[in-house]
Amino acid sequence: MMLRTASGPAAPRIHSPGLSFAFTPEEIEAARRGGLLSMDIQLTHLCNFRCRYCYATPNERVAGELQQEEVLKLVDEATALGLRTLTLTGGEPLLDKKFFPAARHAFQRGIQVLMFTNASRITREIAQELFNLRISPCVKLDSLSPATQNHLAAKEGSHSLILNGLRHLIAAGYTRKLPLAINAAVCRDNLHEIPELWRWARANRITPSISRLQWMGRAQETSGLEVSPAELHHLYQILSDIDRSFGFLWEPDIPWHGGRACVRYHIGCFIDATGNVQPCSGVPVKAGNIRHQPLATILSESEVFQVARNIRRALQGACASCPLNSRCYGCRSIAYFSTGSFVASDPSCWRVASFHKNSSPPVELECKRCISRGEPS
Repeated sequence: MMLRTASGPAAPRIHSPGLSFAFTPEEIEAARRGGLLSMDIQLTHLCNFRCRYCYATPNERVAGELQQEEVLKLVDEATALGLRTLTLTGGEPLLDKKFFPAARHAFQRGIQVLMFTNASRITREIAQELFNLRISPCVKLDSLSPATQNHLAAKEGSHSLILNGLRHLIAAGYTRKLPLAINAAVCRDNLHEIPELWRWARANRITPSISRLQWMGRAQETSGLEVSPAELHHLYQILSDIDRSFGFLWEPDIPWHGGRACVRYHIGCFIDATGNVQPCSGVPVKAGNIRHQPLATILSESEVFQVARNIRRALQGACASCPLNSRCYGCRSIAYFSTGSFVASDPSCWRVASFHKNSSPPVELECKRCISRGEPS
């Protein structure tokens, strides 16, 4: 199946899989008080790409990765807490033999399964199996330019592999009967190519999304990736204008595309490949390990999640005083790797940058031991 060019007809409204699932305020509040609506499981570190910004390094298997029975038990524990969406990630999740058993196990329990993938392993048969399980894929695609994509993935031919995977997904019924998304990590190399990618996705009924760089993993070792807050704001304004022409209306007033900010600290958790429980993939502060404690105990009793579930009350600096912090609490990962605390201001936000430009720097409070860099509870 051919993908249409950006000059094709406008895309219909479709739900963005995994990136901004709509939960009611009542559901979010119930999850914040001890429940769980969303969970991410890192099945493996193994990956066939070496993306220059990747958080999940090394891209080889690590000792002690979760076994299949542990993953299935974890899904059952989370289901008992109210789980609605499960994201399977990696590394590249399709390189791990646990992927389909975990996906089927969740599907049988009525859980919506999401996946983040580079699509390089998606054949016609795998695409059909994903479709049969109603899995929502989000494909990592950073550029329509083969040169840029291959450079950022650090793999020659990655551009062709990704597009072939997308074609198989579309042929299986994605974009027509089930949603399909792509995600690009915004960096210096692809900043000016994002608008073209966004138009192309909308024209092909694919939901586009972008991520700000997480300053962890390989991104810390790669120079020249950084984009300024002002450049990010300008990009969001361009994307908002593009979306308006396709019938998607949102204002670029917070540093999240579509105007829908992260809520995972209220409703979710991330389990790394060896069972450590974290607030999200970008804040490697360990609240506990599922091999040593039940998931419910970790979520309800750990100091990390007491802070995470009440993140807005814990915010410091410009994020604490921002007039939009009832909607947005910034990116906690970027704050963590920039300052050492996941409750500090998000320095990638143009509002925070403006605050510091026009005001004396706020006095940051001392971080609690468990939410400071390198200090697990």
